[in-house]
Amino acid sequence: MIHMMVQPFLYQVRFKTKKMSVQAFQLPKGGVTAFILSCILCLLGPFQGYSQSNNPISVTGQISSEEGEPLIGANILVKGTSEGTVTDWEGKFQMQAGAGDTLEISYIGFNNKLVPVQGRNSIDIVLETNATGLSEVVVIGYGEVKRANLVGSVSSLSADDIEDIPAINLTSLLDGRMPGVNVSPAQPTGNPGAQTRVRIRAETTFGTSGGGAKDPAPLYIVDGFQMTQEEFDVLDPTQIESFSVLKDASAAVYGSKGANGVILVKTKRGRVGKLSVNYSGSMGLSDATQQTEMLSAYDHARMLNAINVDNPGYVPISAEELEAMRNLNYNWLEDAWKQSLLSNHSINFSGGTEKIKYFAGGSYTYTEGNFEQMDVGKYSYRLGLDAQITNDLQVSATVALDNRNFKRPYLSGAGINTMEGLFQQLLQAPKWTPPFIDGLPVYNNLDFNPMALFNSGSYRSDLDKGNTLNLRATYKFPTIEGLSATASISRREGYSYTKEYNIPYTLYEFQPQFQYILSDQLISEQLINNRNRISESFSNKQNYQLNLNLNYNRSWGEHTLSAFATYEQMEGKSSGFGALAENLLIYGVETQRAFDYLSAVSQGAVYESGDLGAVARLNYSFADKYLLESTVRYESTVLFAPGERSGFFPAVAIGWVASEEPFLKENVNFIDYLKFRLSVGLTGYSSVGAYEYNLSYAPSGSYLFGGSTAVPGLAVSGKTDVISSGVSWEKSQMHNLGMDLKLLQGRLSFAVDVYYTKQYDILDKRTVEFPQSSGITDLPSENLGRLNAWGYDMSIGYRGQPSQDFSWNISGNFSFATNRILQRPTQWAPNDFRYPIGQSTFAAGREEGYFTEGIIRTQEQLDAINAMWVETWGHVYTIEGKPAEVGSLYFQDIGRPGDPNLGEPETVFEPDGEIHRIHDKTYIERVNDNFTWKNLLPTNISLGFTWKNFRVSTLWGMAYGISNQVVDKLARSVVGARENSPAFWSDFWSPDNTDAAYPNPKFGTYNEWASTFWMRDVYQLRLKNVNISYRLPQELSERRGIPELRIFLAGTNLWSPISTFDYKEDAISRYNTYPLLRSLSLGLNVRM
Repeated sequence: MIHMMVQPFLYQVRFKTKKMSVQAFQLPKGGVTAFILSCILCLLGPFQGYSQSNNPISVTGQISSEEGEPLIGANILVKGTSEGTVTDWEGKFQMQAGAGDTLEISYIGFNNKLVPVQGRNSIDIVLETNATGLSEVVVIGYGEVKRANLVGSVSSLSADDIEDIPAINLTSLLDGRMPGVNVSPAQPTGNPGAQTRVRIRAETTFGTSGGGAKDPAPLYIVDGFQMTQEEFDVLDPTQIESFSVLKDASAAVYGSKGANGVILVKTKRGRVGKLSVNYSGSMGLSDATQQTEMLSAYDHARMLNAINVDNPGYVPISAEELEAMRNLNYNWLEDAWKQSLLSNHSINFSGGTEKIKYFAGGSYTYTEGNFEQMDVGKYSYRLGLDAQITNDLQVSATVALDNRNFKRPYLSGAGINTMEGLFQQLLQAPKWTPPFIDGLPVYNNLDFNPMALFNSGSYRSDLDKGNTLNLRATYKFPTIEGLSATASISRREGYSYTKEYNIPYTLYEFQPQFQYILSDQLISEQLINNRNRISESFSNKQNYQLNLNLNYNRSWGEHTLSAFATYEQMEGKSSGFGALAENLLIYGVETQRAFDYLSAVSQGAVYESGDLGAVARLNYSFADKYLLESTVRYESTVLFAPGERSGFFPAVAIGWVASEEPFLKENVNFIDYLKFRLSVGLTGYSSVGAYEYNLSYAPSGSYLFGGSTAVPGLAVSGKTDVISSGVSWEKSQMHNLGMDLKLLQGRLSFAVDVYYTKQYDILDKRTVEFPQSSGITDLPSENLGRLNAWGYDMSIGYRGQPSQDFSWNISGNFSFATNRILQRPTQWAPNDFRYPIGQSTFAAGREEGYFTEGIIRTQEQLDAINAMWVETWGHVYTIEGKPAEVGSLYFQDIGRPGDPNLGEPETVFEPDGEIHRIHDKTYIERVNDNFTWKNLLPTNISLGFTWKNFRVSTLWGMAYGISNQVVDKLARSVVGARENSPAFWSDFWSPDNTDAAYPNPKFGTYNEWASTFWMRDVYQLRLKNVNISYRLPQELSERRGIPELRIFLAGTNLWSPISTFDYKEDAISRYNTYPLLRSLSLGLNVRM
């Protein structure tokens, strides 16, 4: 266990005329709270600072672009000091400076400029556009670097690109924005409250560990501190300055946590200047991109008759009832579904003086569900203060609060996020059955009635709250130029509360008018138990991260040297408990005591974690042409047993700016910038569960001692039944070669990276079966696997400006990633087609099925097949031992049972004249794991233009048929009396419809088999995002007292002109779950 004690202190600052005294004193107990309150008081009454030049004068002026546009928020500093200001909405500034000082002006996208004051009181300055964008500062691990000096594979994103799009999860906004970064639903659902899954580059691990499947998610860092994806998703884009993603050995600075890549965020801080207020708000609607069309009542009944044509116990639906069904079309989903409201609001305040700057912001995002009693919302607040205590000491404090609540109608066991149980019944309810008759919920032909469930008040709610305090102090040593020390600490506390409330409700059975069509005559009531329970769970977690840093930066001549070292300590603990009571006694009271609480059960758990680390980094640059970066991280974690807890993770990267070489600079005019990068590094991955190196025990009543009655005792409990020694980190040896190229005065940009990763000591579990008498059912993780991964990612962009009023831009992201398993535990023999060695991780588990040659449509075709089969095998064509019939699928005979006595695998791919359920199937799914020319096509394209004050930006996603997917099993399944099927089944084979698109539903079992008949090539073109904005001319907005006013229209998933499936949305793997949503929002952005 790691313990830490922080002794808080506070600086008392007294300002006198041209004098300042600083006195440190110790805080009493509760000092951290006092420090925060003091910072807030500082915000309400900022200190006033001014230049300490010997000859101070007042300097005013305006900063503009080469086109004459005023630059809002440009930074002006007195060179060599921290004193300065920023321009206002007209690009104007006013400040105090010495007559002999030099002003240093900077603005994103423009070249920095030094301007001597020379005693002038008025200075107008024009900045030149930075064609290459190389002065842009990029956030990297534990620091920042100019893009020109970047040697790692790092993608970046401006928050301006996404801040108008309302989203419950911040990670969903990263989809398609950066090469090598993939975002998808964590589960097959479009539910607005569901989590996302983020993957960076190729998958580099496999297997199970820590009691379940691994989750190779990236590490999330915000302002230098780690957080979970759930905590990251609550952040508001308007409070974020930039995103960066570390994709190669540059992530080694984070050791074991950086093996799957790192997403870094820098939040906004206050700037010198008067109070600035920024409000952004939008309202909109969301709806399903596509709802699966289901069979009409008539087609459902017609298909039901066809399925049971040879069933002697089946009573066919009569012609009279069939005719009556033509006029019935009860659509349960349409009745329950509604468009949902989207609402997003944020307001930020910033400003300050040279001595203290502040940033405060709050946001609220709310998404109404598409069903009643369903909604998800989040809000967050952030306050950041930066104080220049002395010329050498700077302190900062950040306080952040966040809250997320997700409530929905709930059917226990029906999918927490996907809601497939509820959605399936709404979508697949027979259209001859109404949800209500005379206002009473119907029971006939149903397992349960979702409409009645909605009205019962059964629900599940998830509430997550958290608060974060970040403190940082930086001291610059006045006697050692370039040396500074920083101490920072982050403390976060959060809690989660989940409640499931399921209560009984009554359904009503009505007398059938025919076999299925109902009359309004009530015959009985049915009480649906609905599990009849209340379940509540609460968890609390606390963690801190402490960093003690030393930084050294020095330049002399053409040499630049920077060094960094940090000590890092993290500790976390959590606790939780839950309670469950059954059998409701008091309706309308949603507490445990309203149930049979005397029989309630409860449970609890505690958890602790701790990590120690030390990092050192050295950067060297000569003439901004030859670049070197070297890092090393030492790390220790309590996840492993003593003696195996430490890891050592080095990395080195070099860069060569070839465009600075005379032979290119003087002879090739169209190349603005050319840089080559190479990096090699080692990271780790600690995917084991807590305390796997120790056996856990729990009370058990399942032991027999000389009798027939079990007596209480202790049993091995936990994630494993045995322990293993020597288990330690997975290791990733990363290699990356990259190139950055800018041409045509920066209009054309090109960045490409190729990478190769060797993953070894992969944690997985052996596939060994023990006798039941051993008591061993679950084995621990061990370092058993090896894998190689490789690929490339690339971005190409072009921006053009044919006139002063019009500009356009296009950029594309390209990527390919694959891997091969070299070693892992497996149950399959090397000669089995499922043997994973040599396959990719996503190929080893791909869809298995059968090869088909379409539908046997006529008796003549069947006779020809049978004749061929008799000639070859001596019997007619059979499927699972039964002679085939017209209307069935024609499966290929490709395999036979293997003989284990001869060392053969389960399936030998040699035809034997039989169609076996097991032995004639093989992999039929293509996965994108072998490079083809189509992998050189973009996966996402951003396209936009600006005309005067109008701006349009779009993001497109595409797929090119490299892979294929199967129609989901439930869609392949034929109808039953209680469940409907997709409308495409209306075109099924029958003697009157031999050219049908789908087989005879009578052969439902064979139809459900995954086969090439059901495979579809994945082609897609989707408009993922569109943003249209208009900025009101400044002279018009200022008349209304508003310096800047912008109106915008933001949309997501608006159009899919090309898609893989016609019956469902491509992004959702099963048609009967919550669909993908499209949204359209109208918003307003005001800056004052």
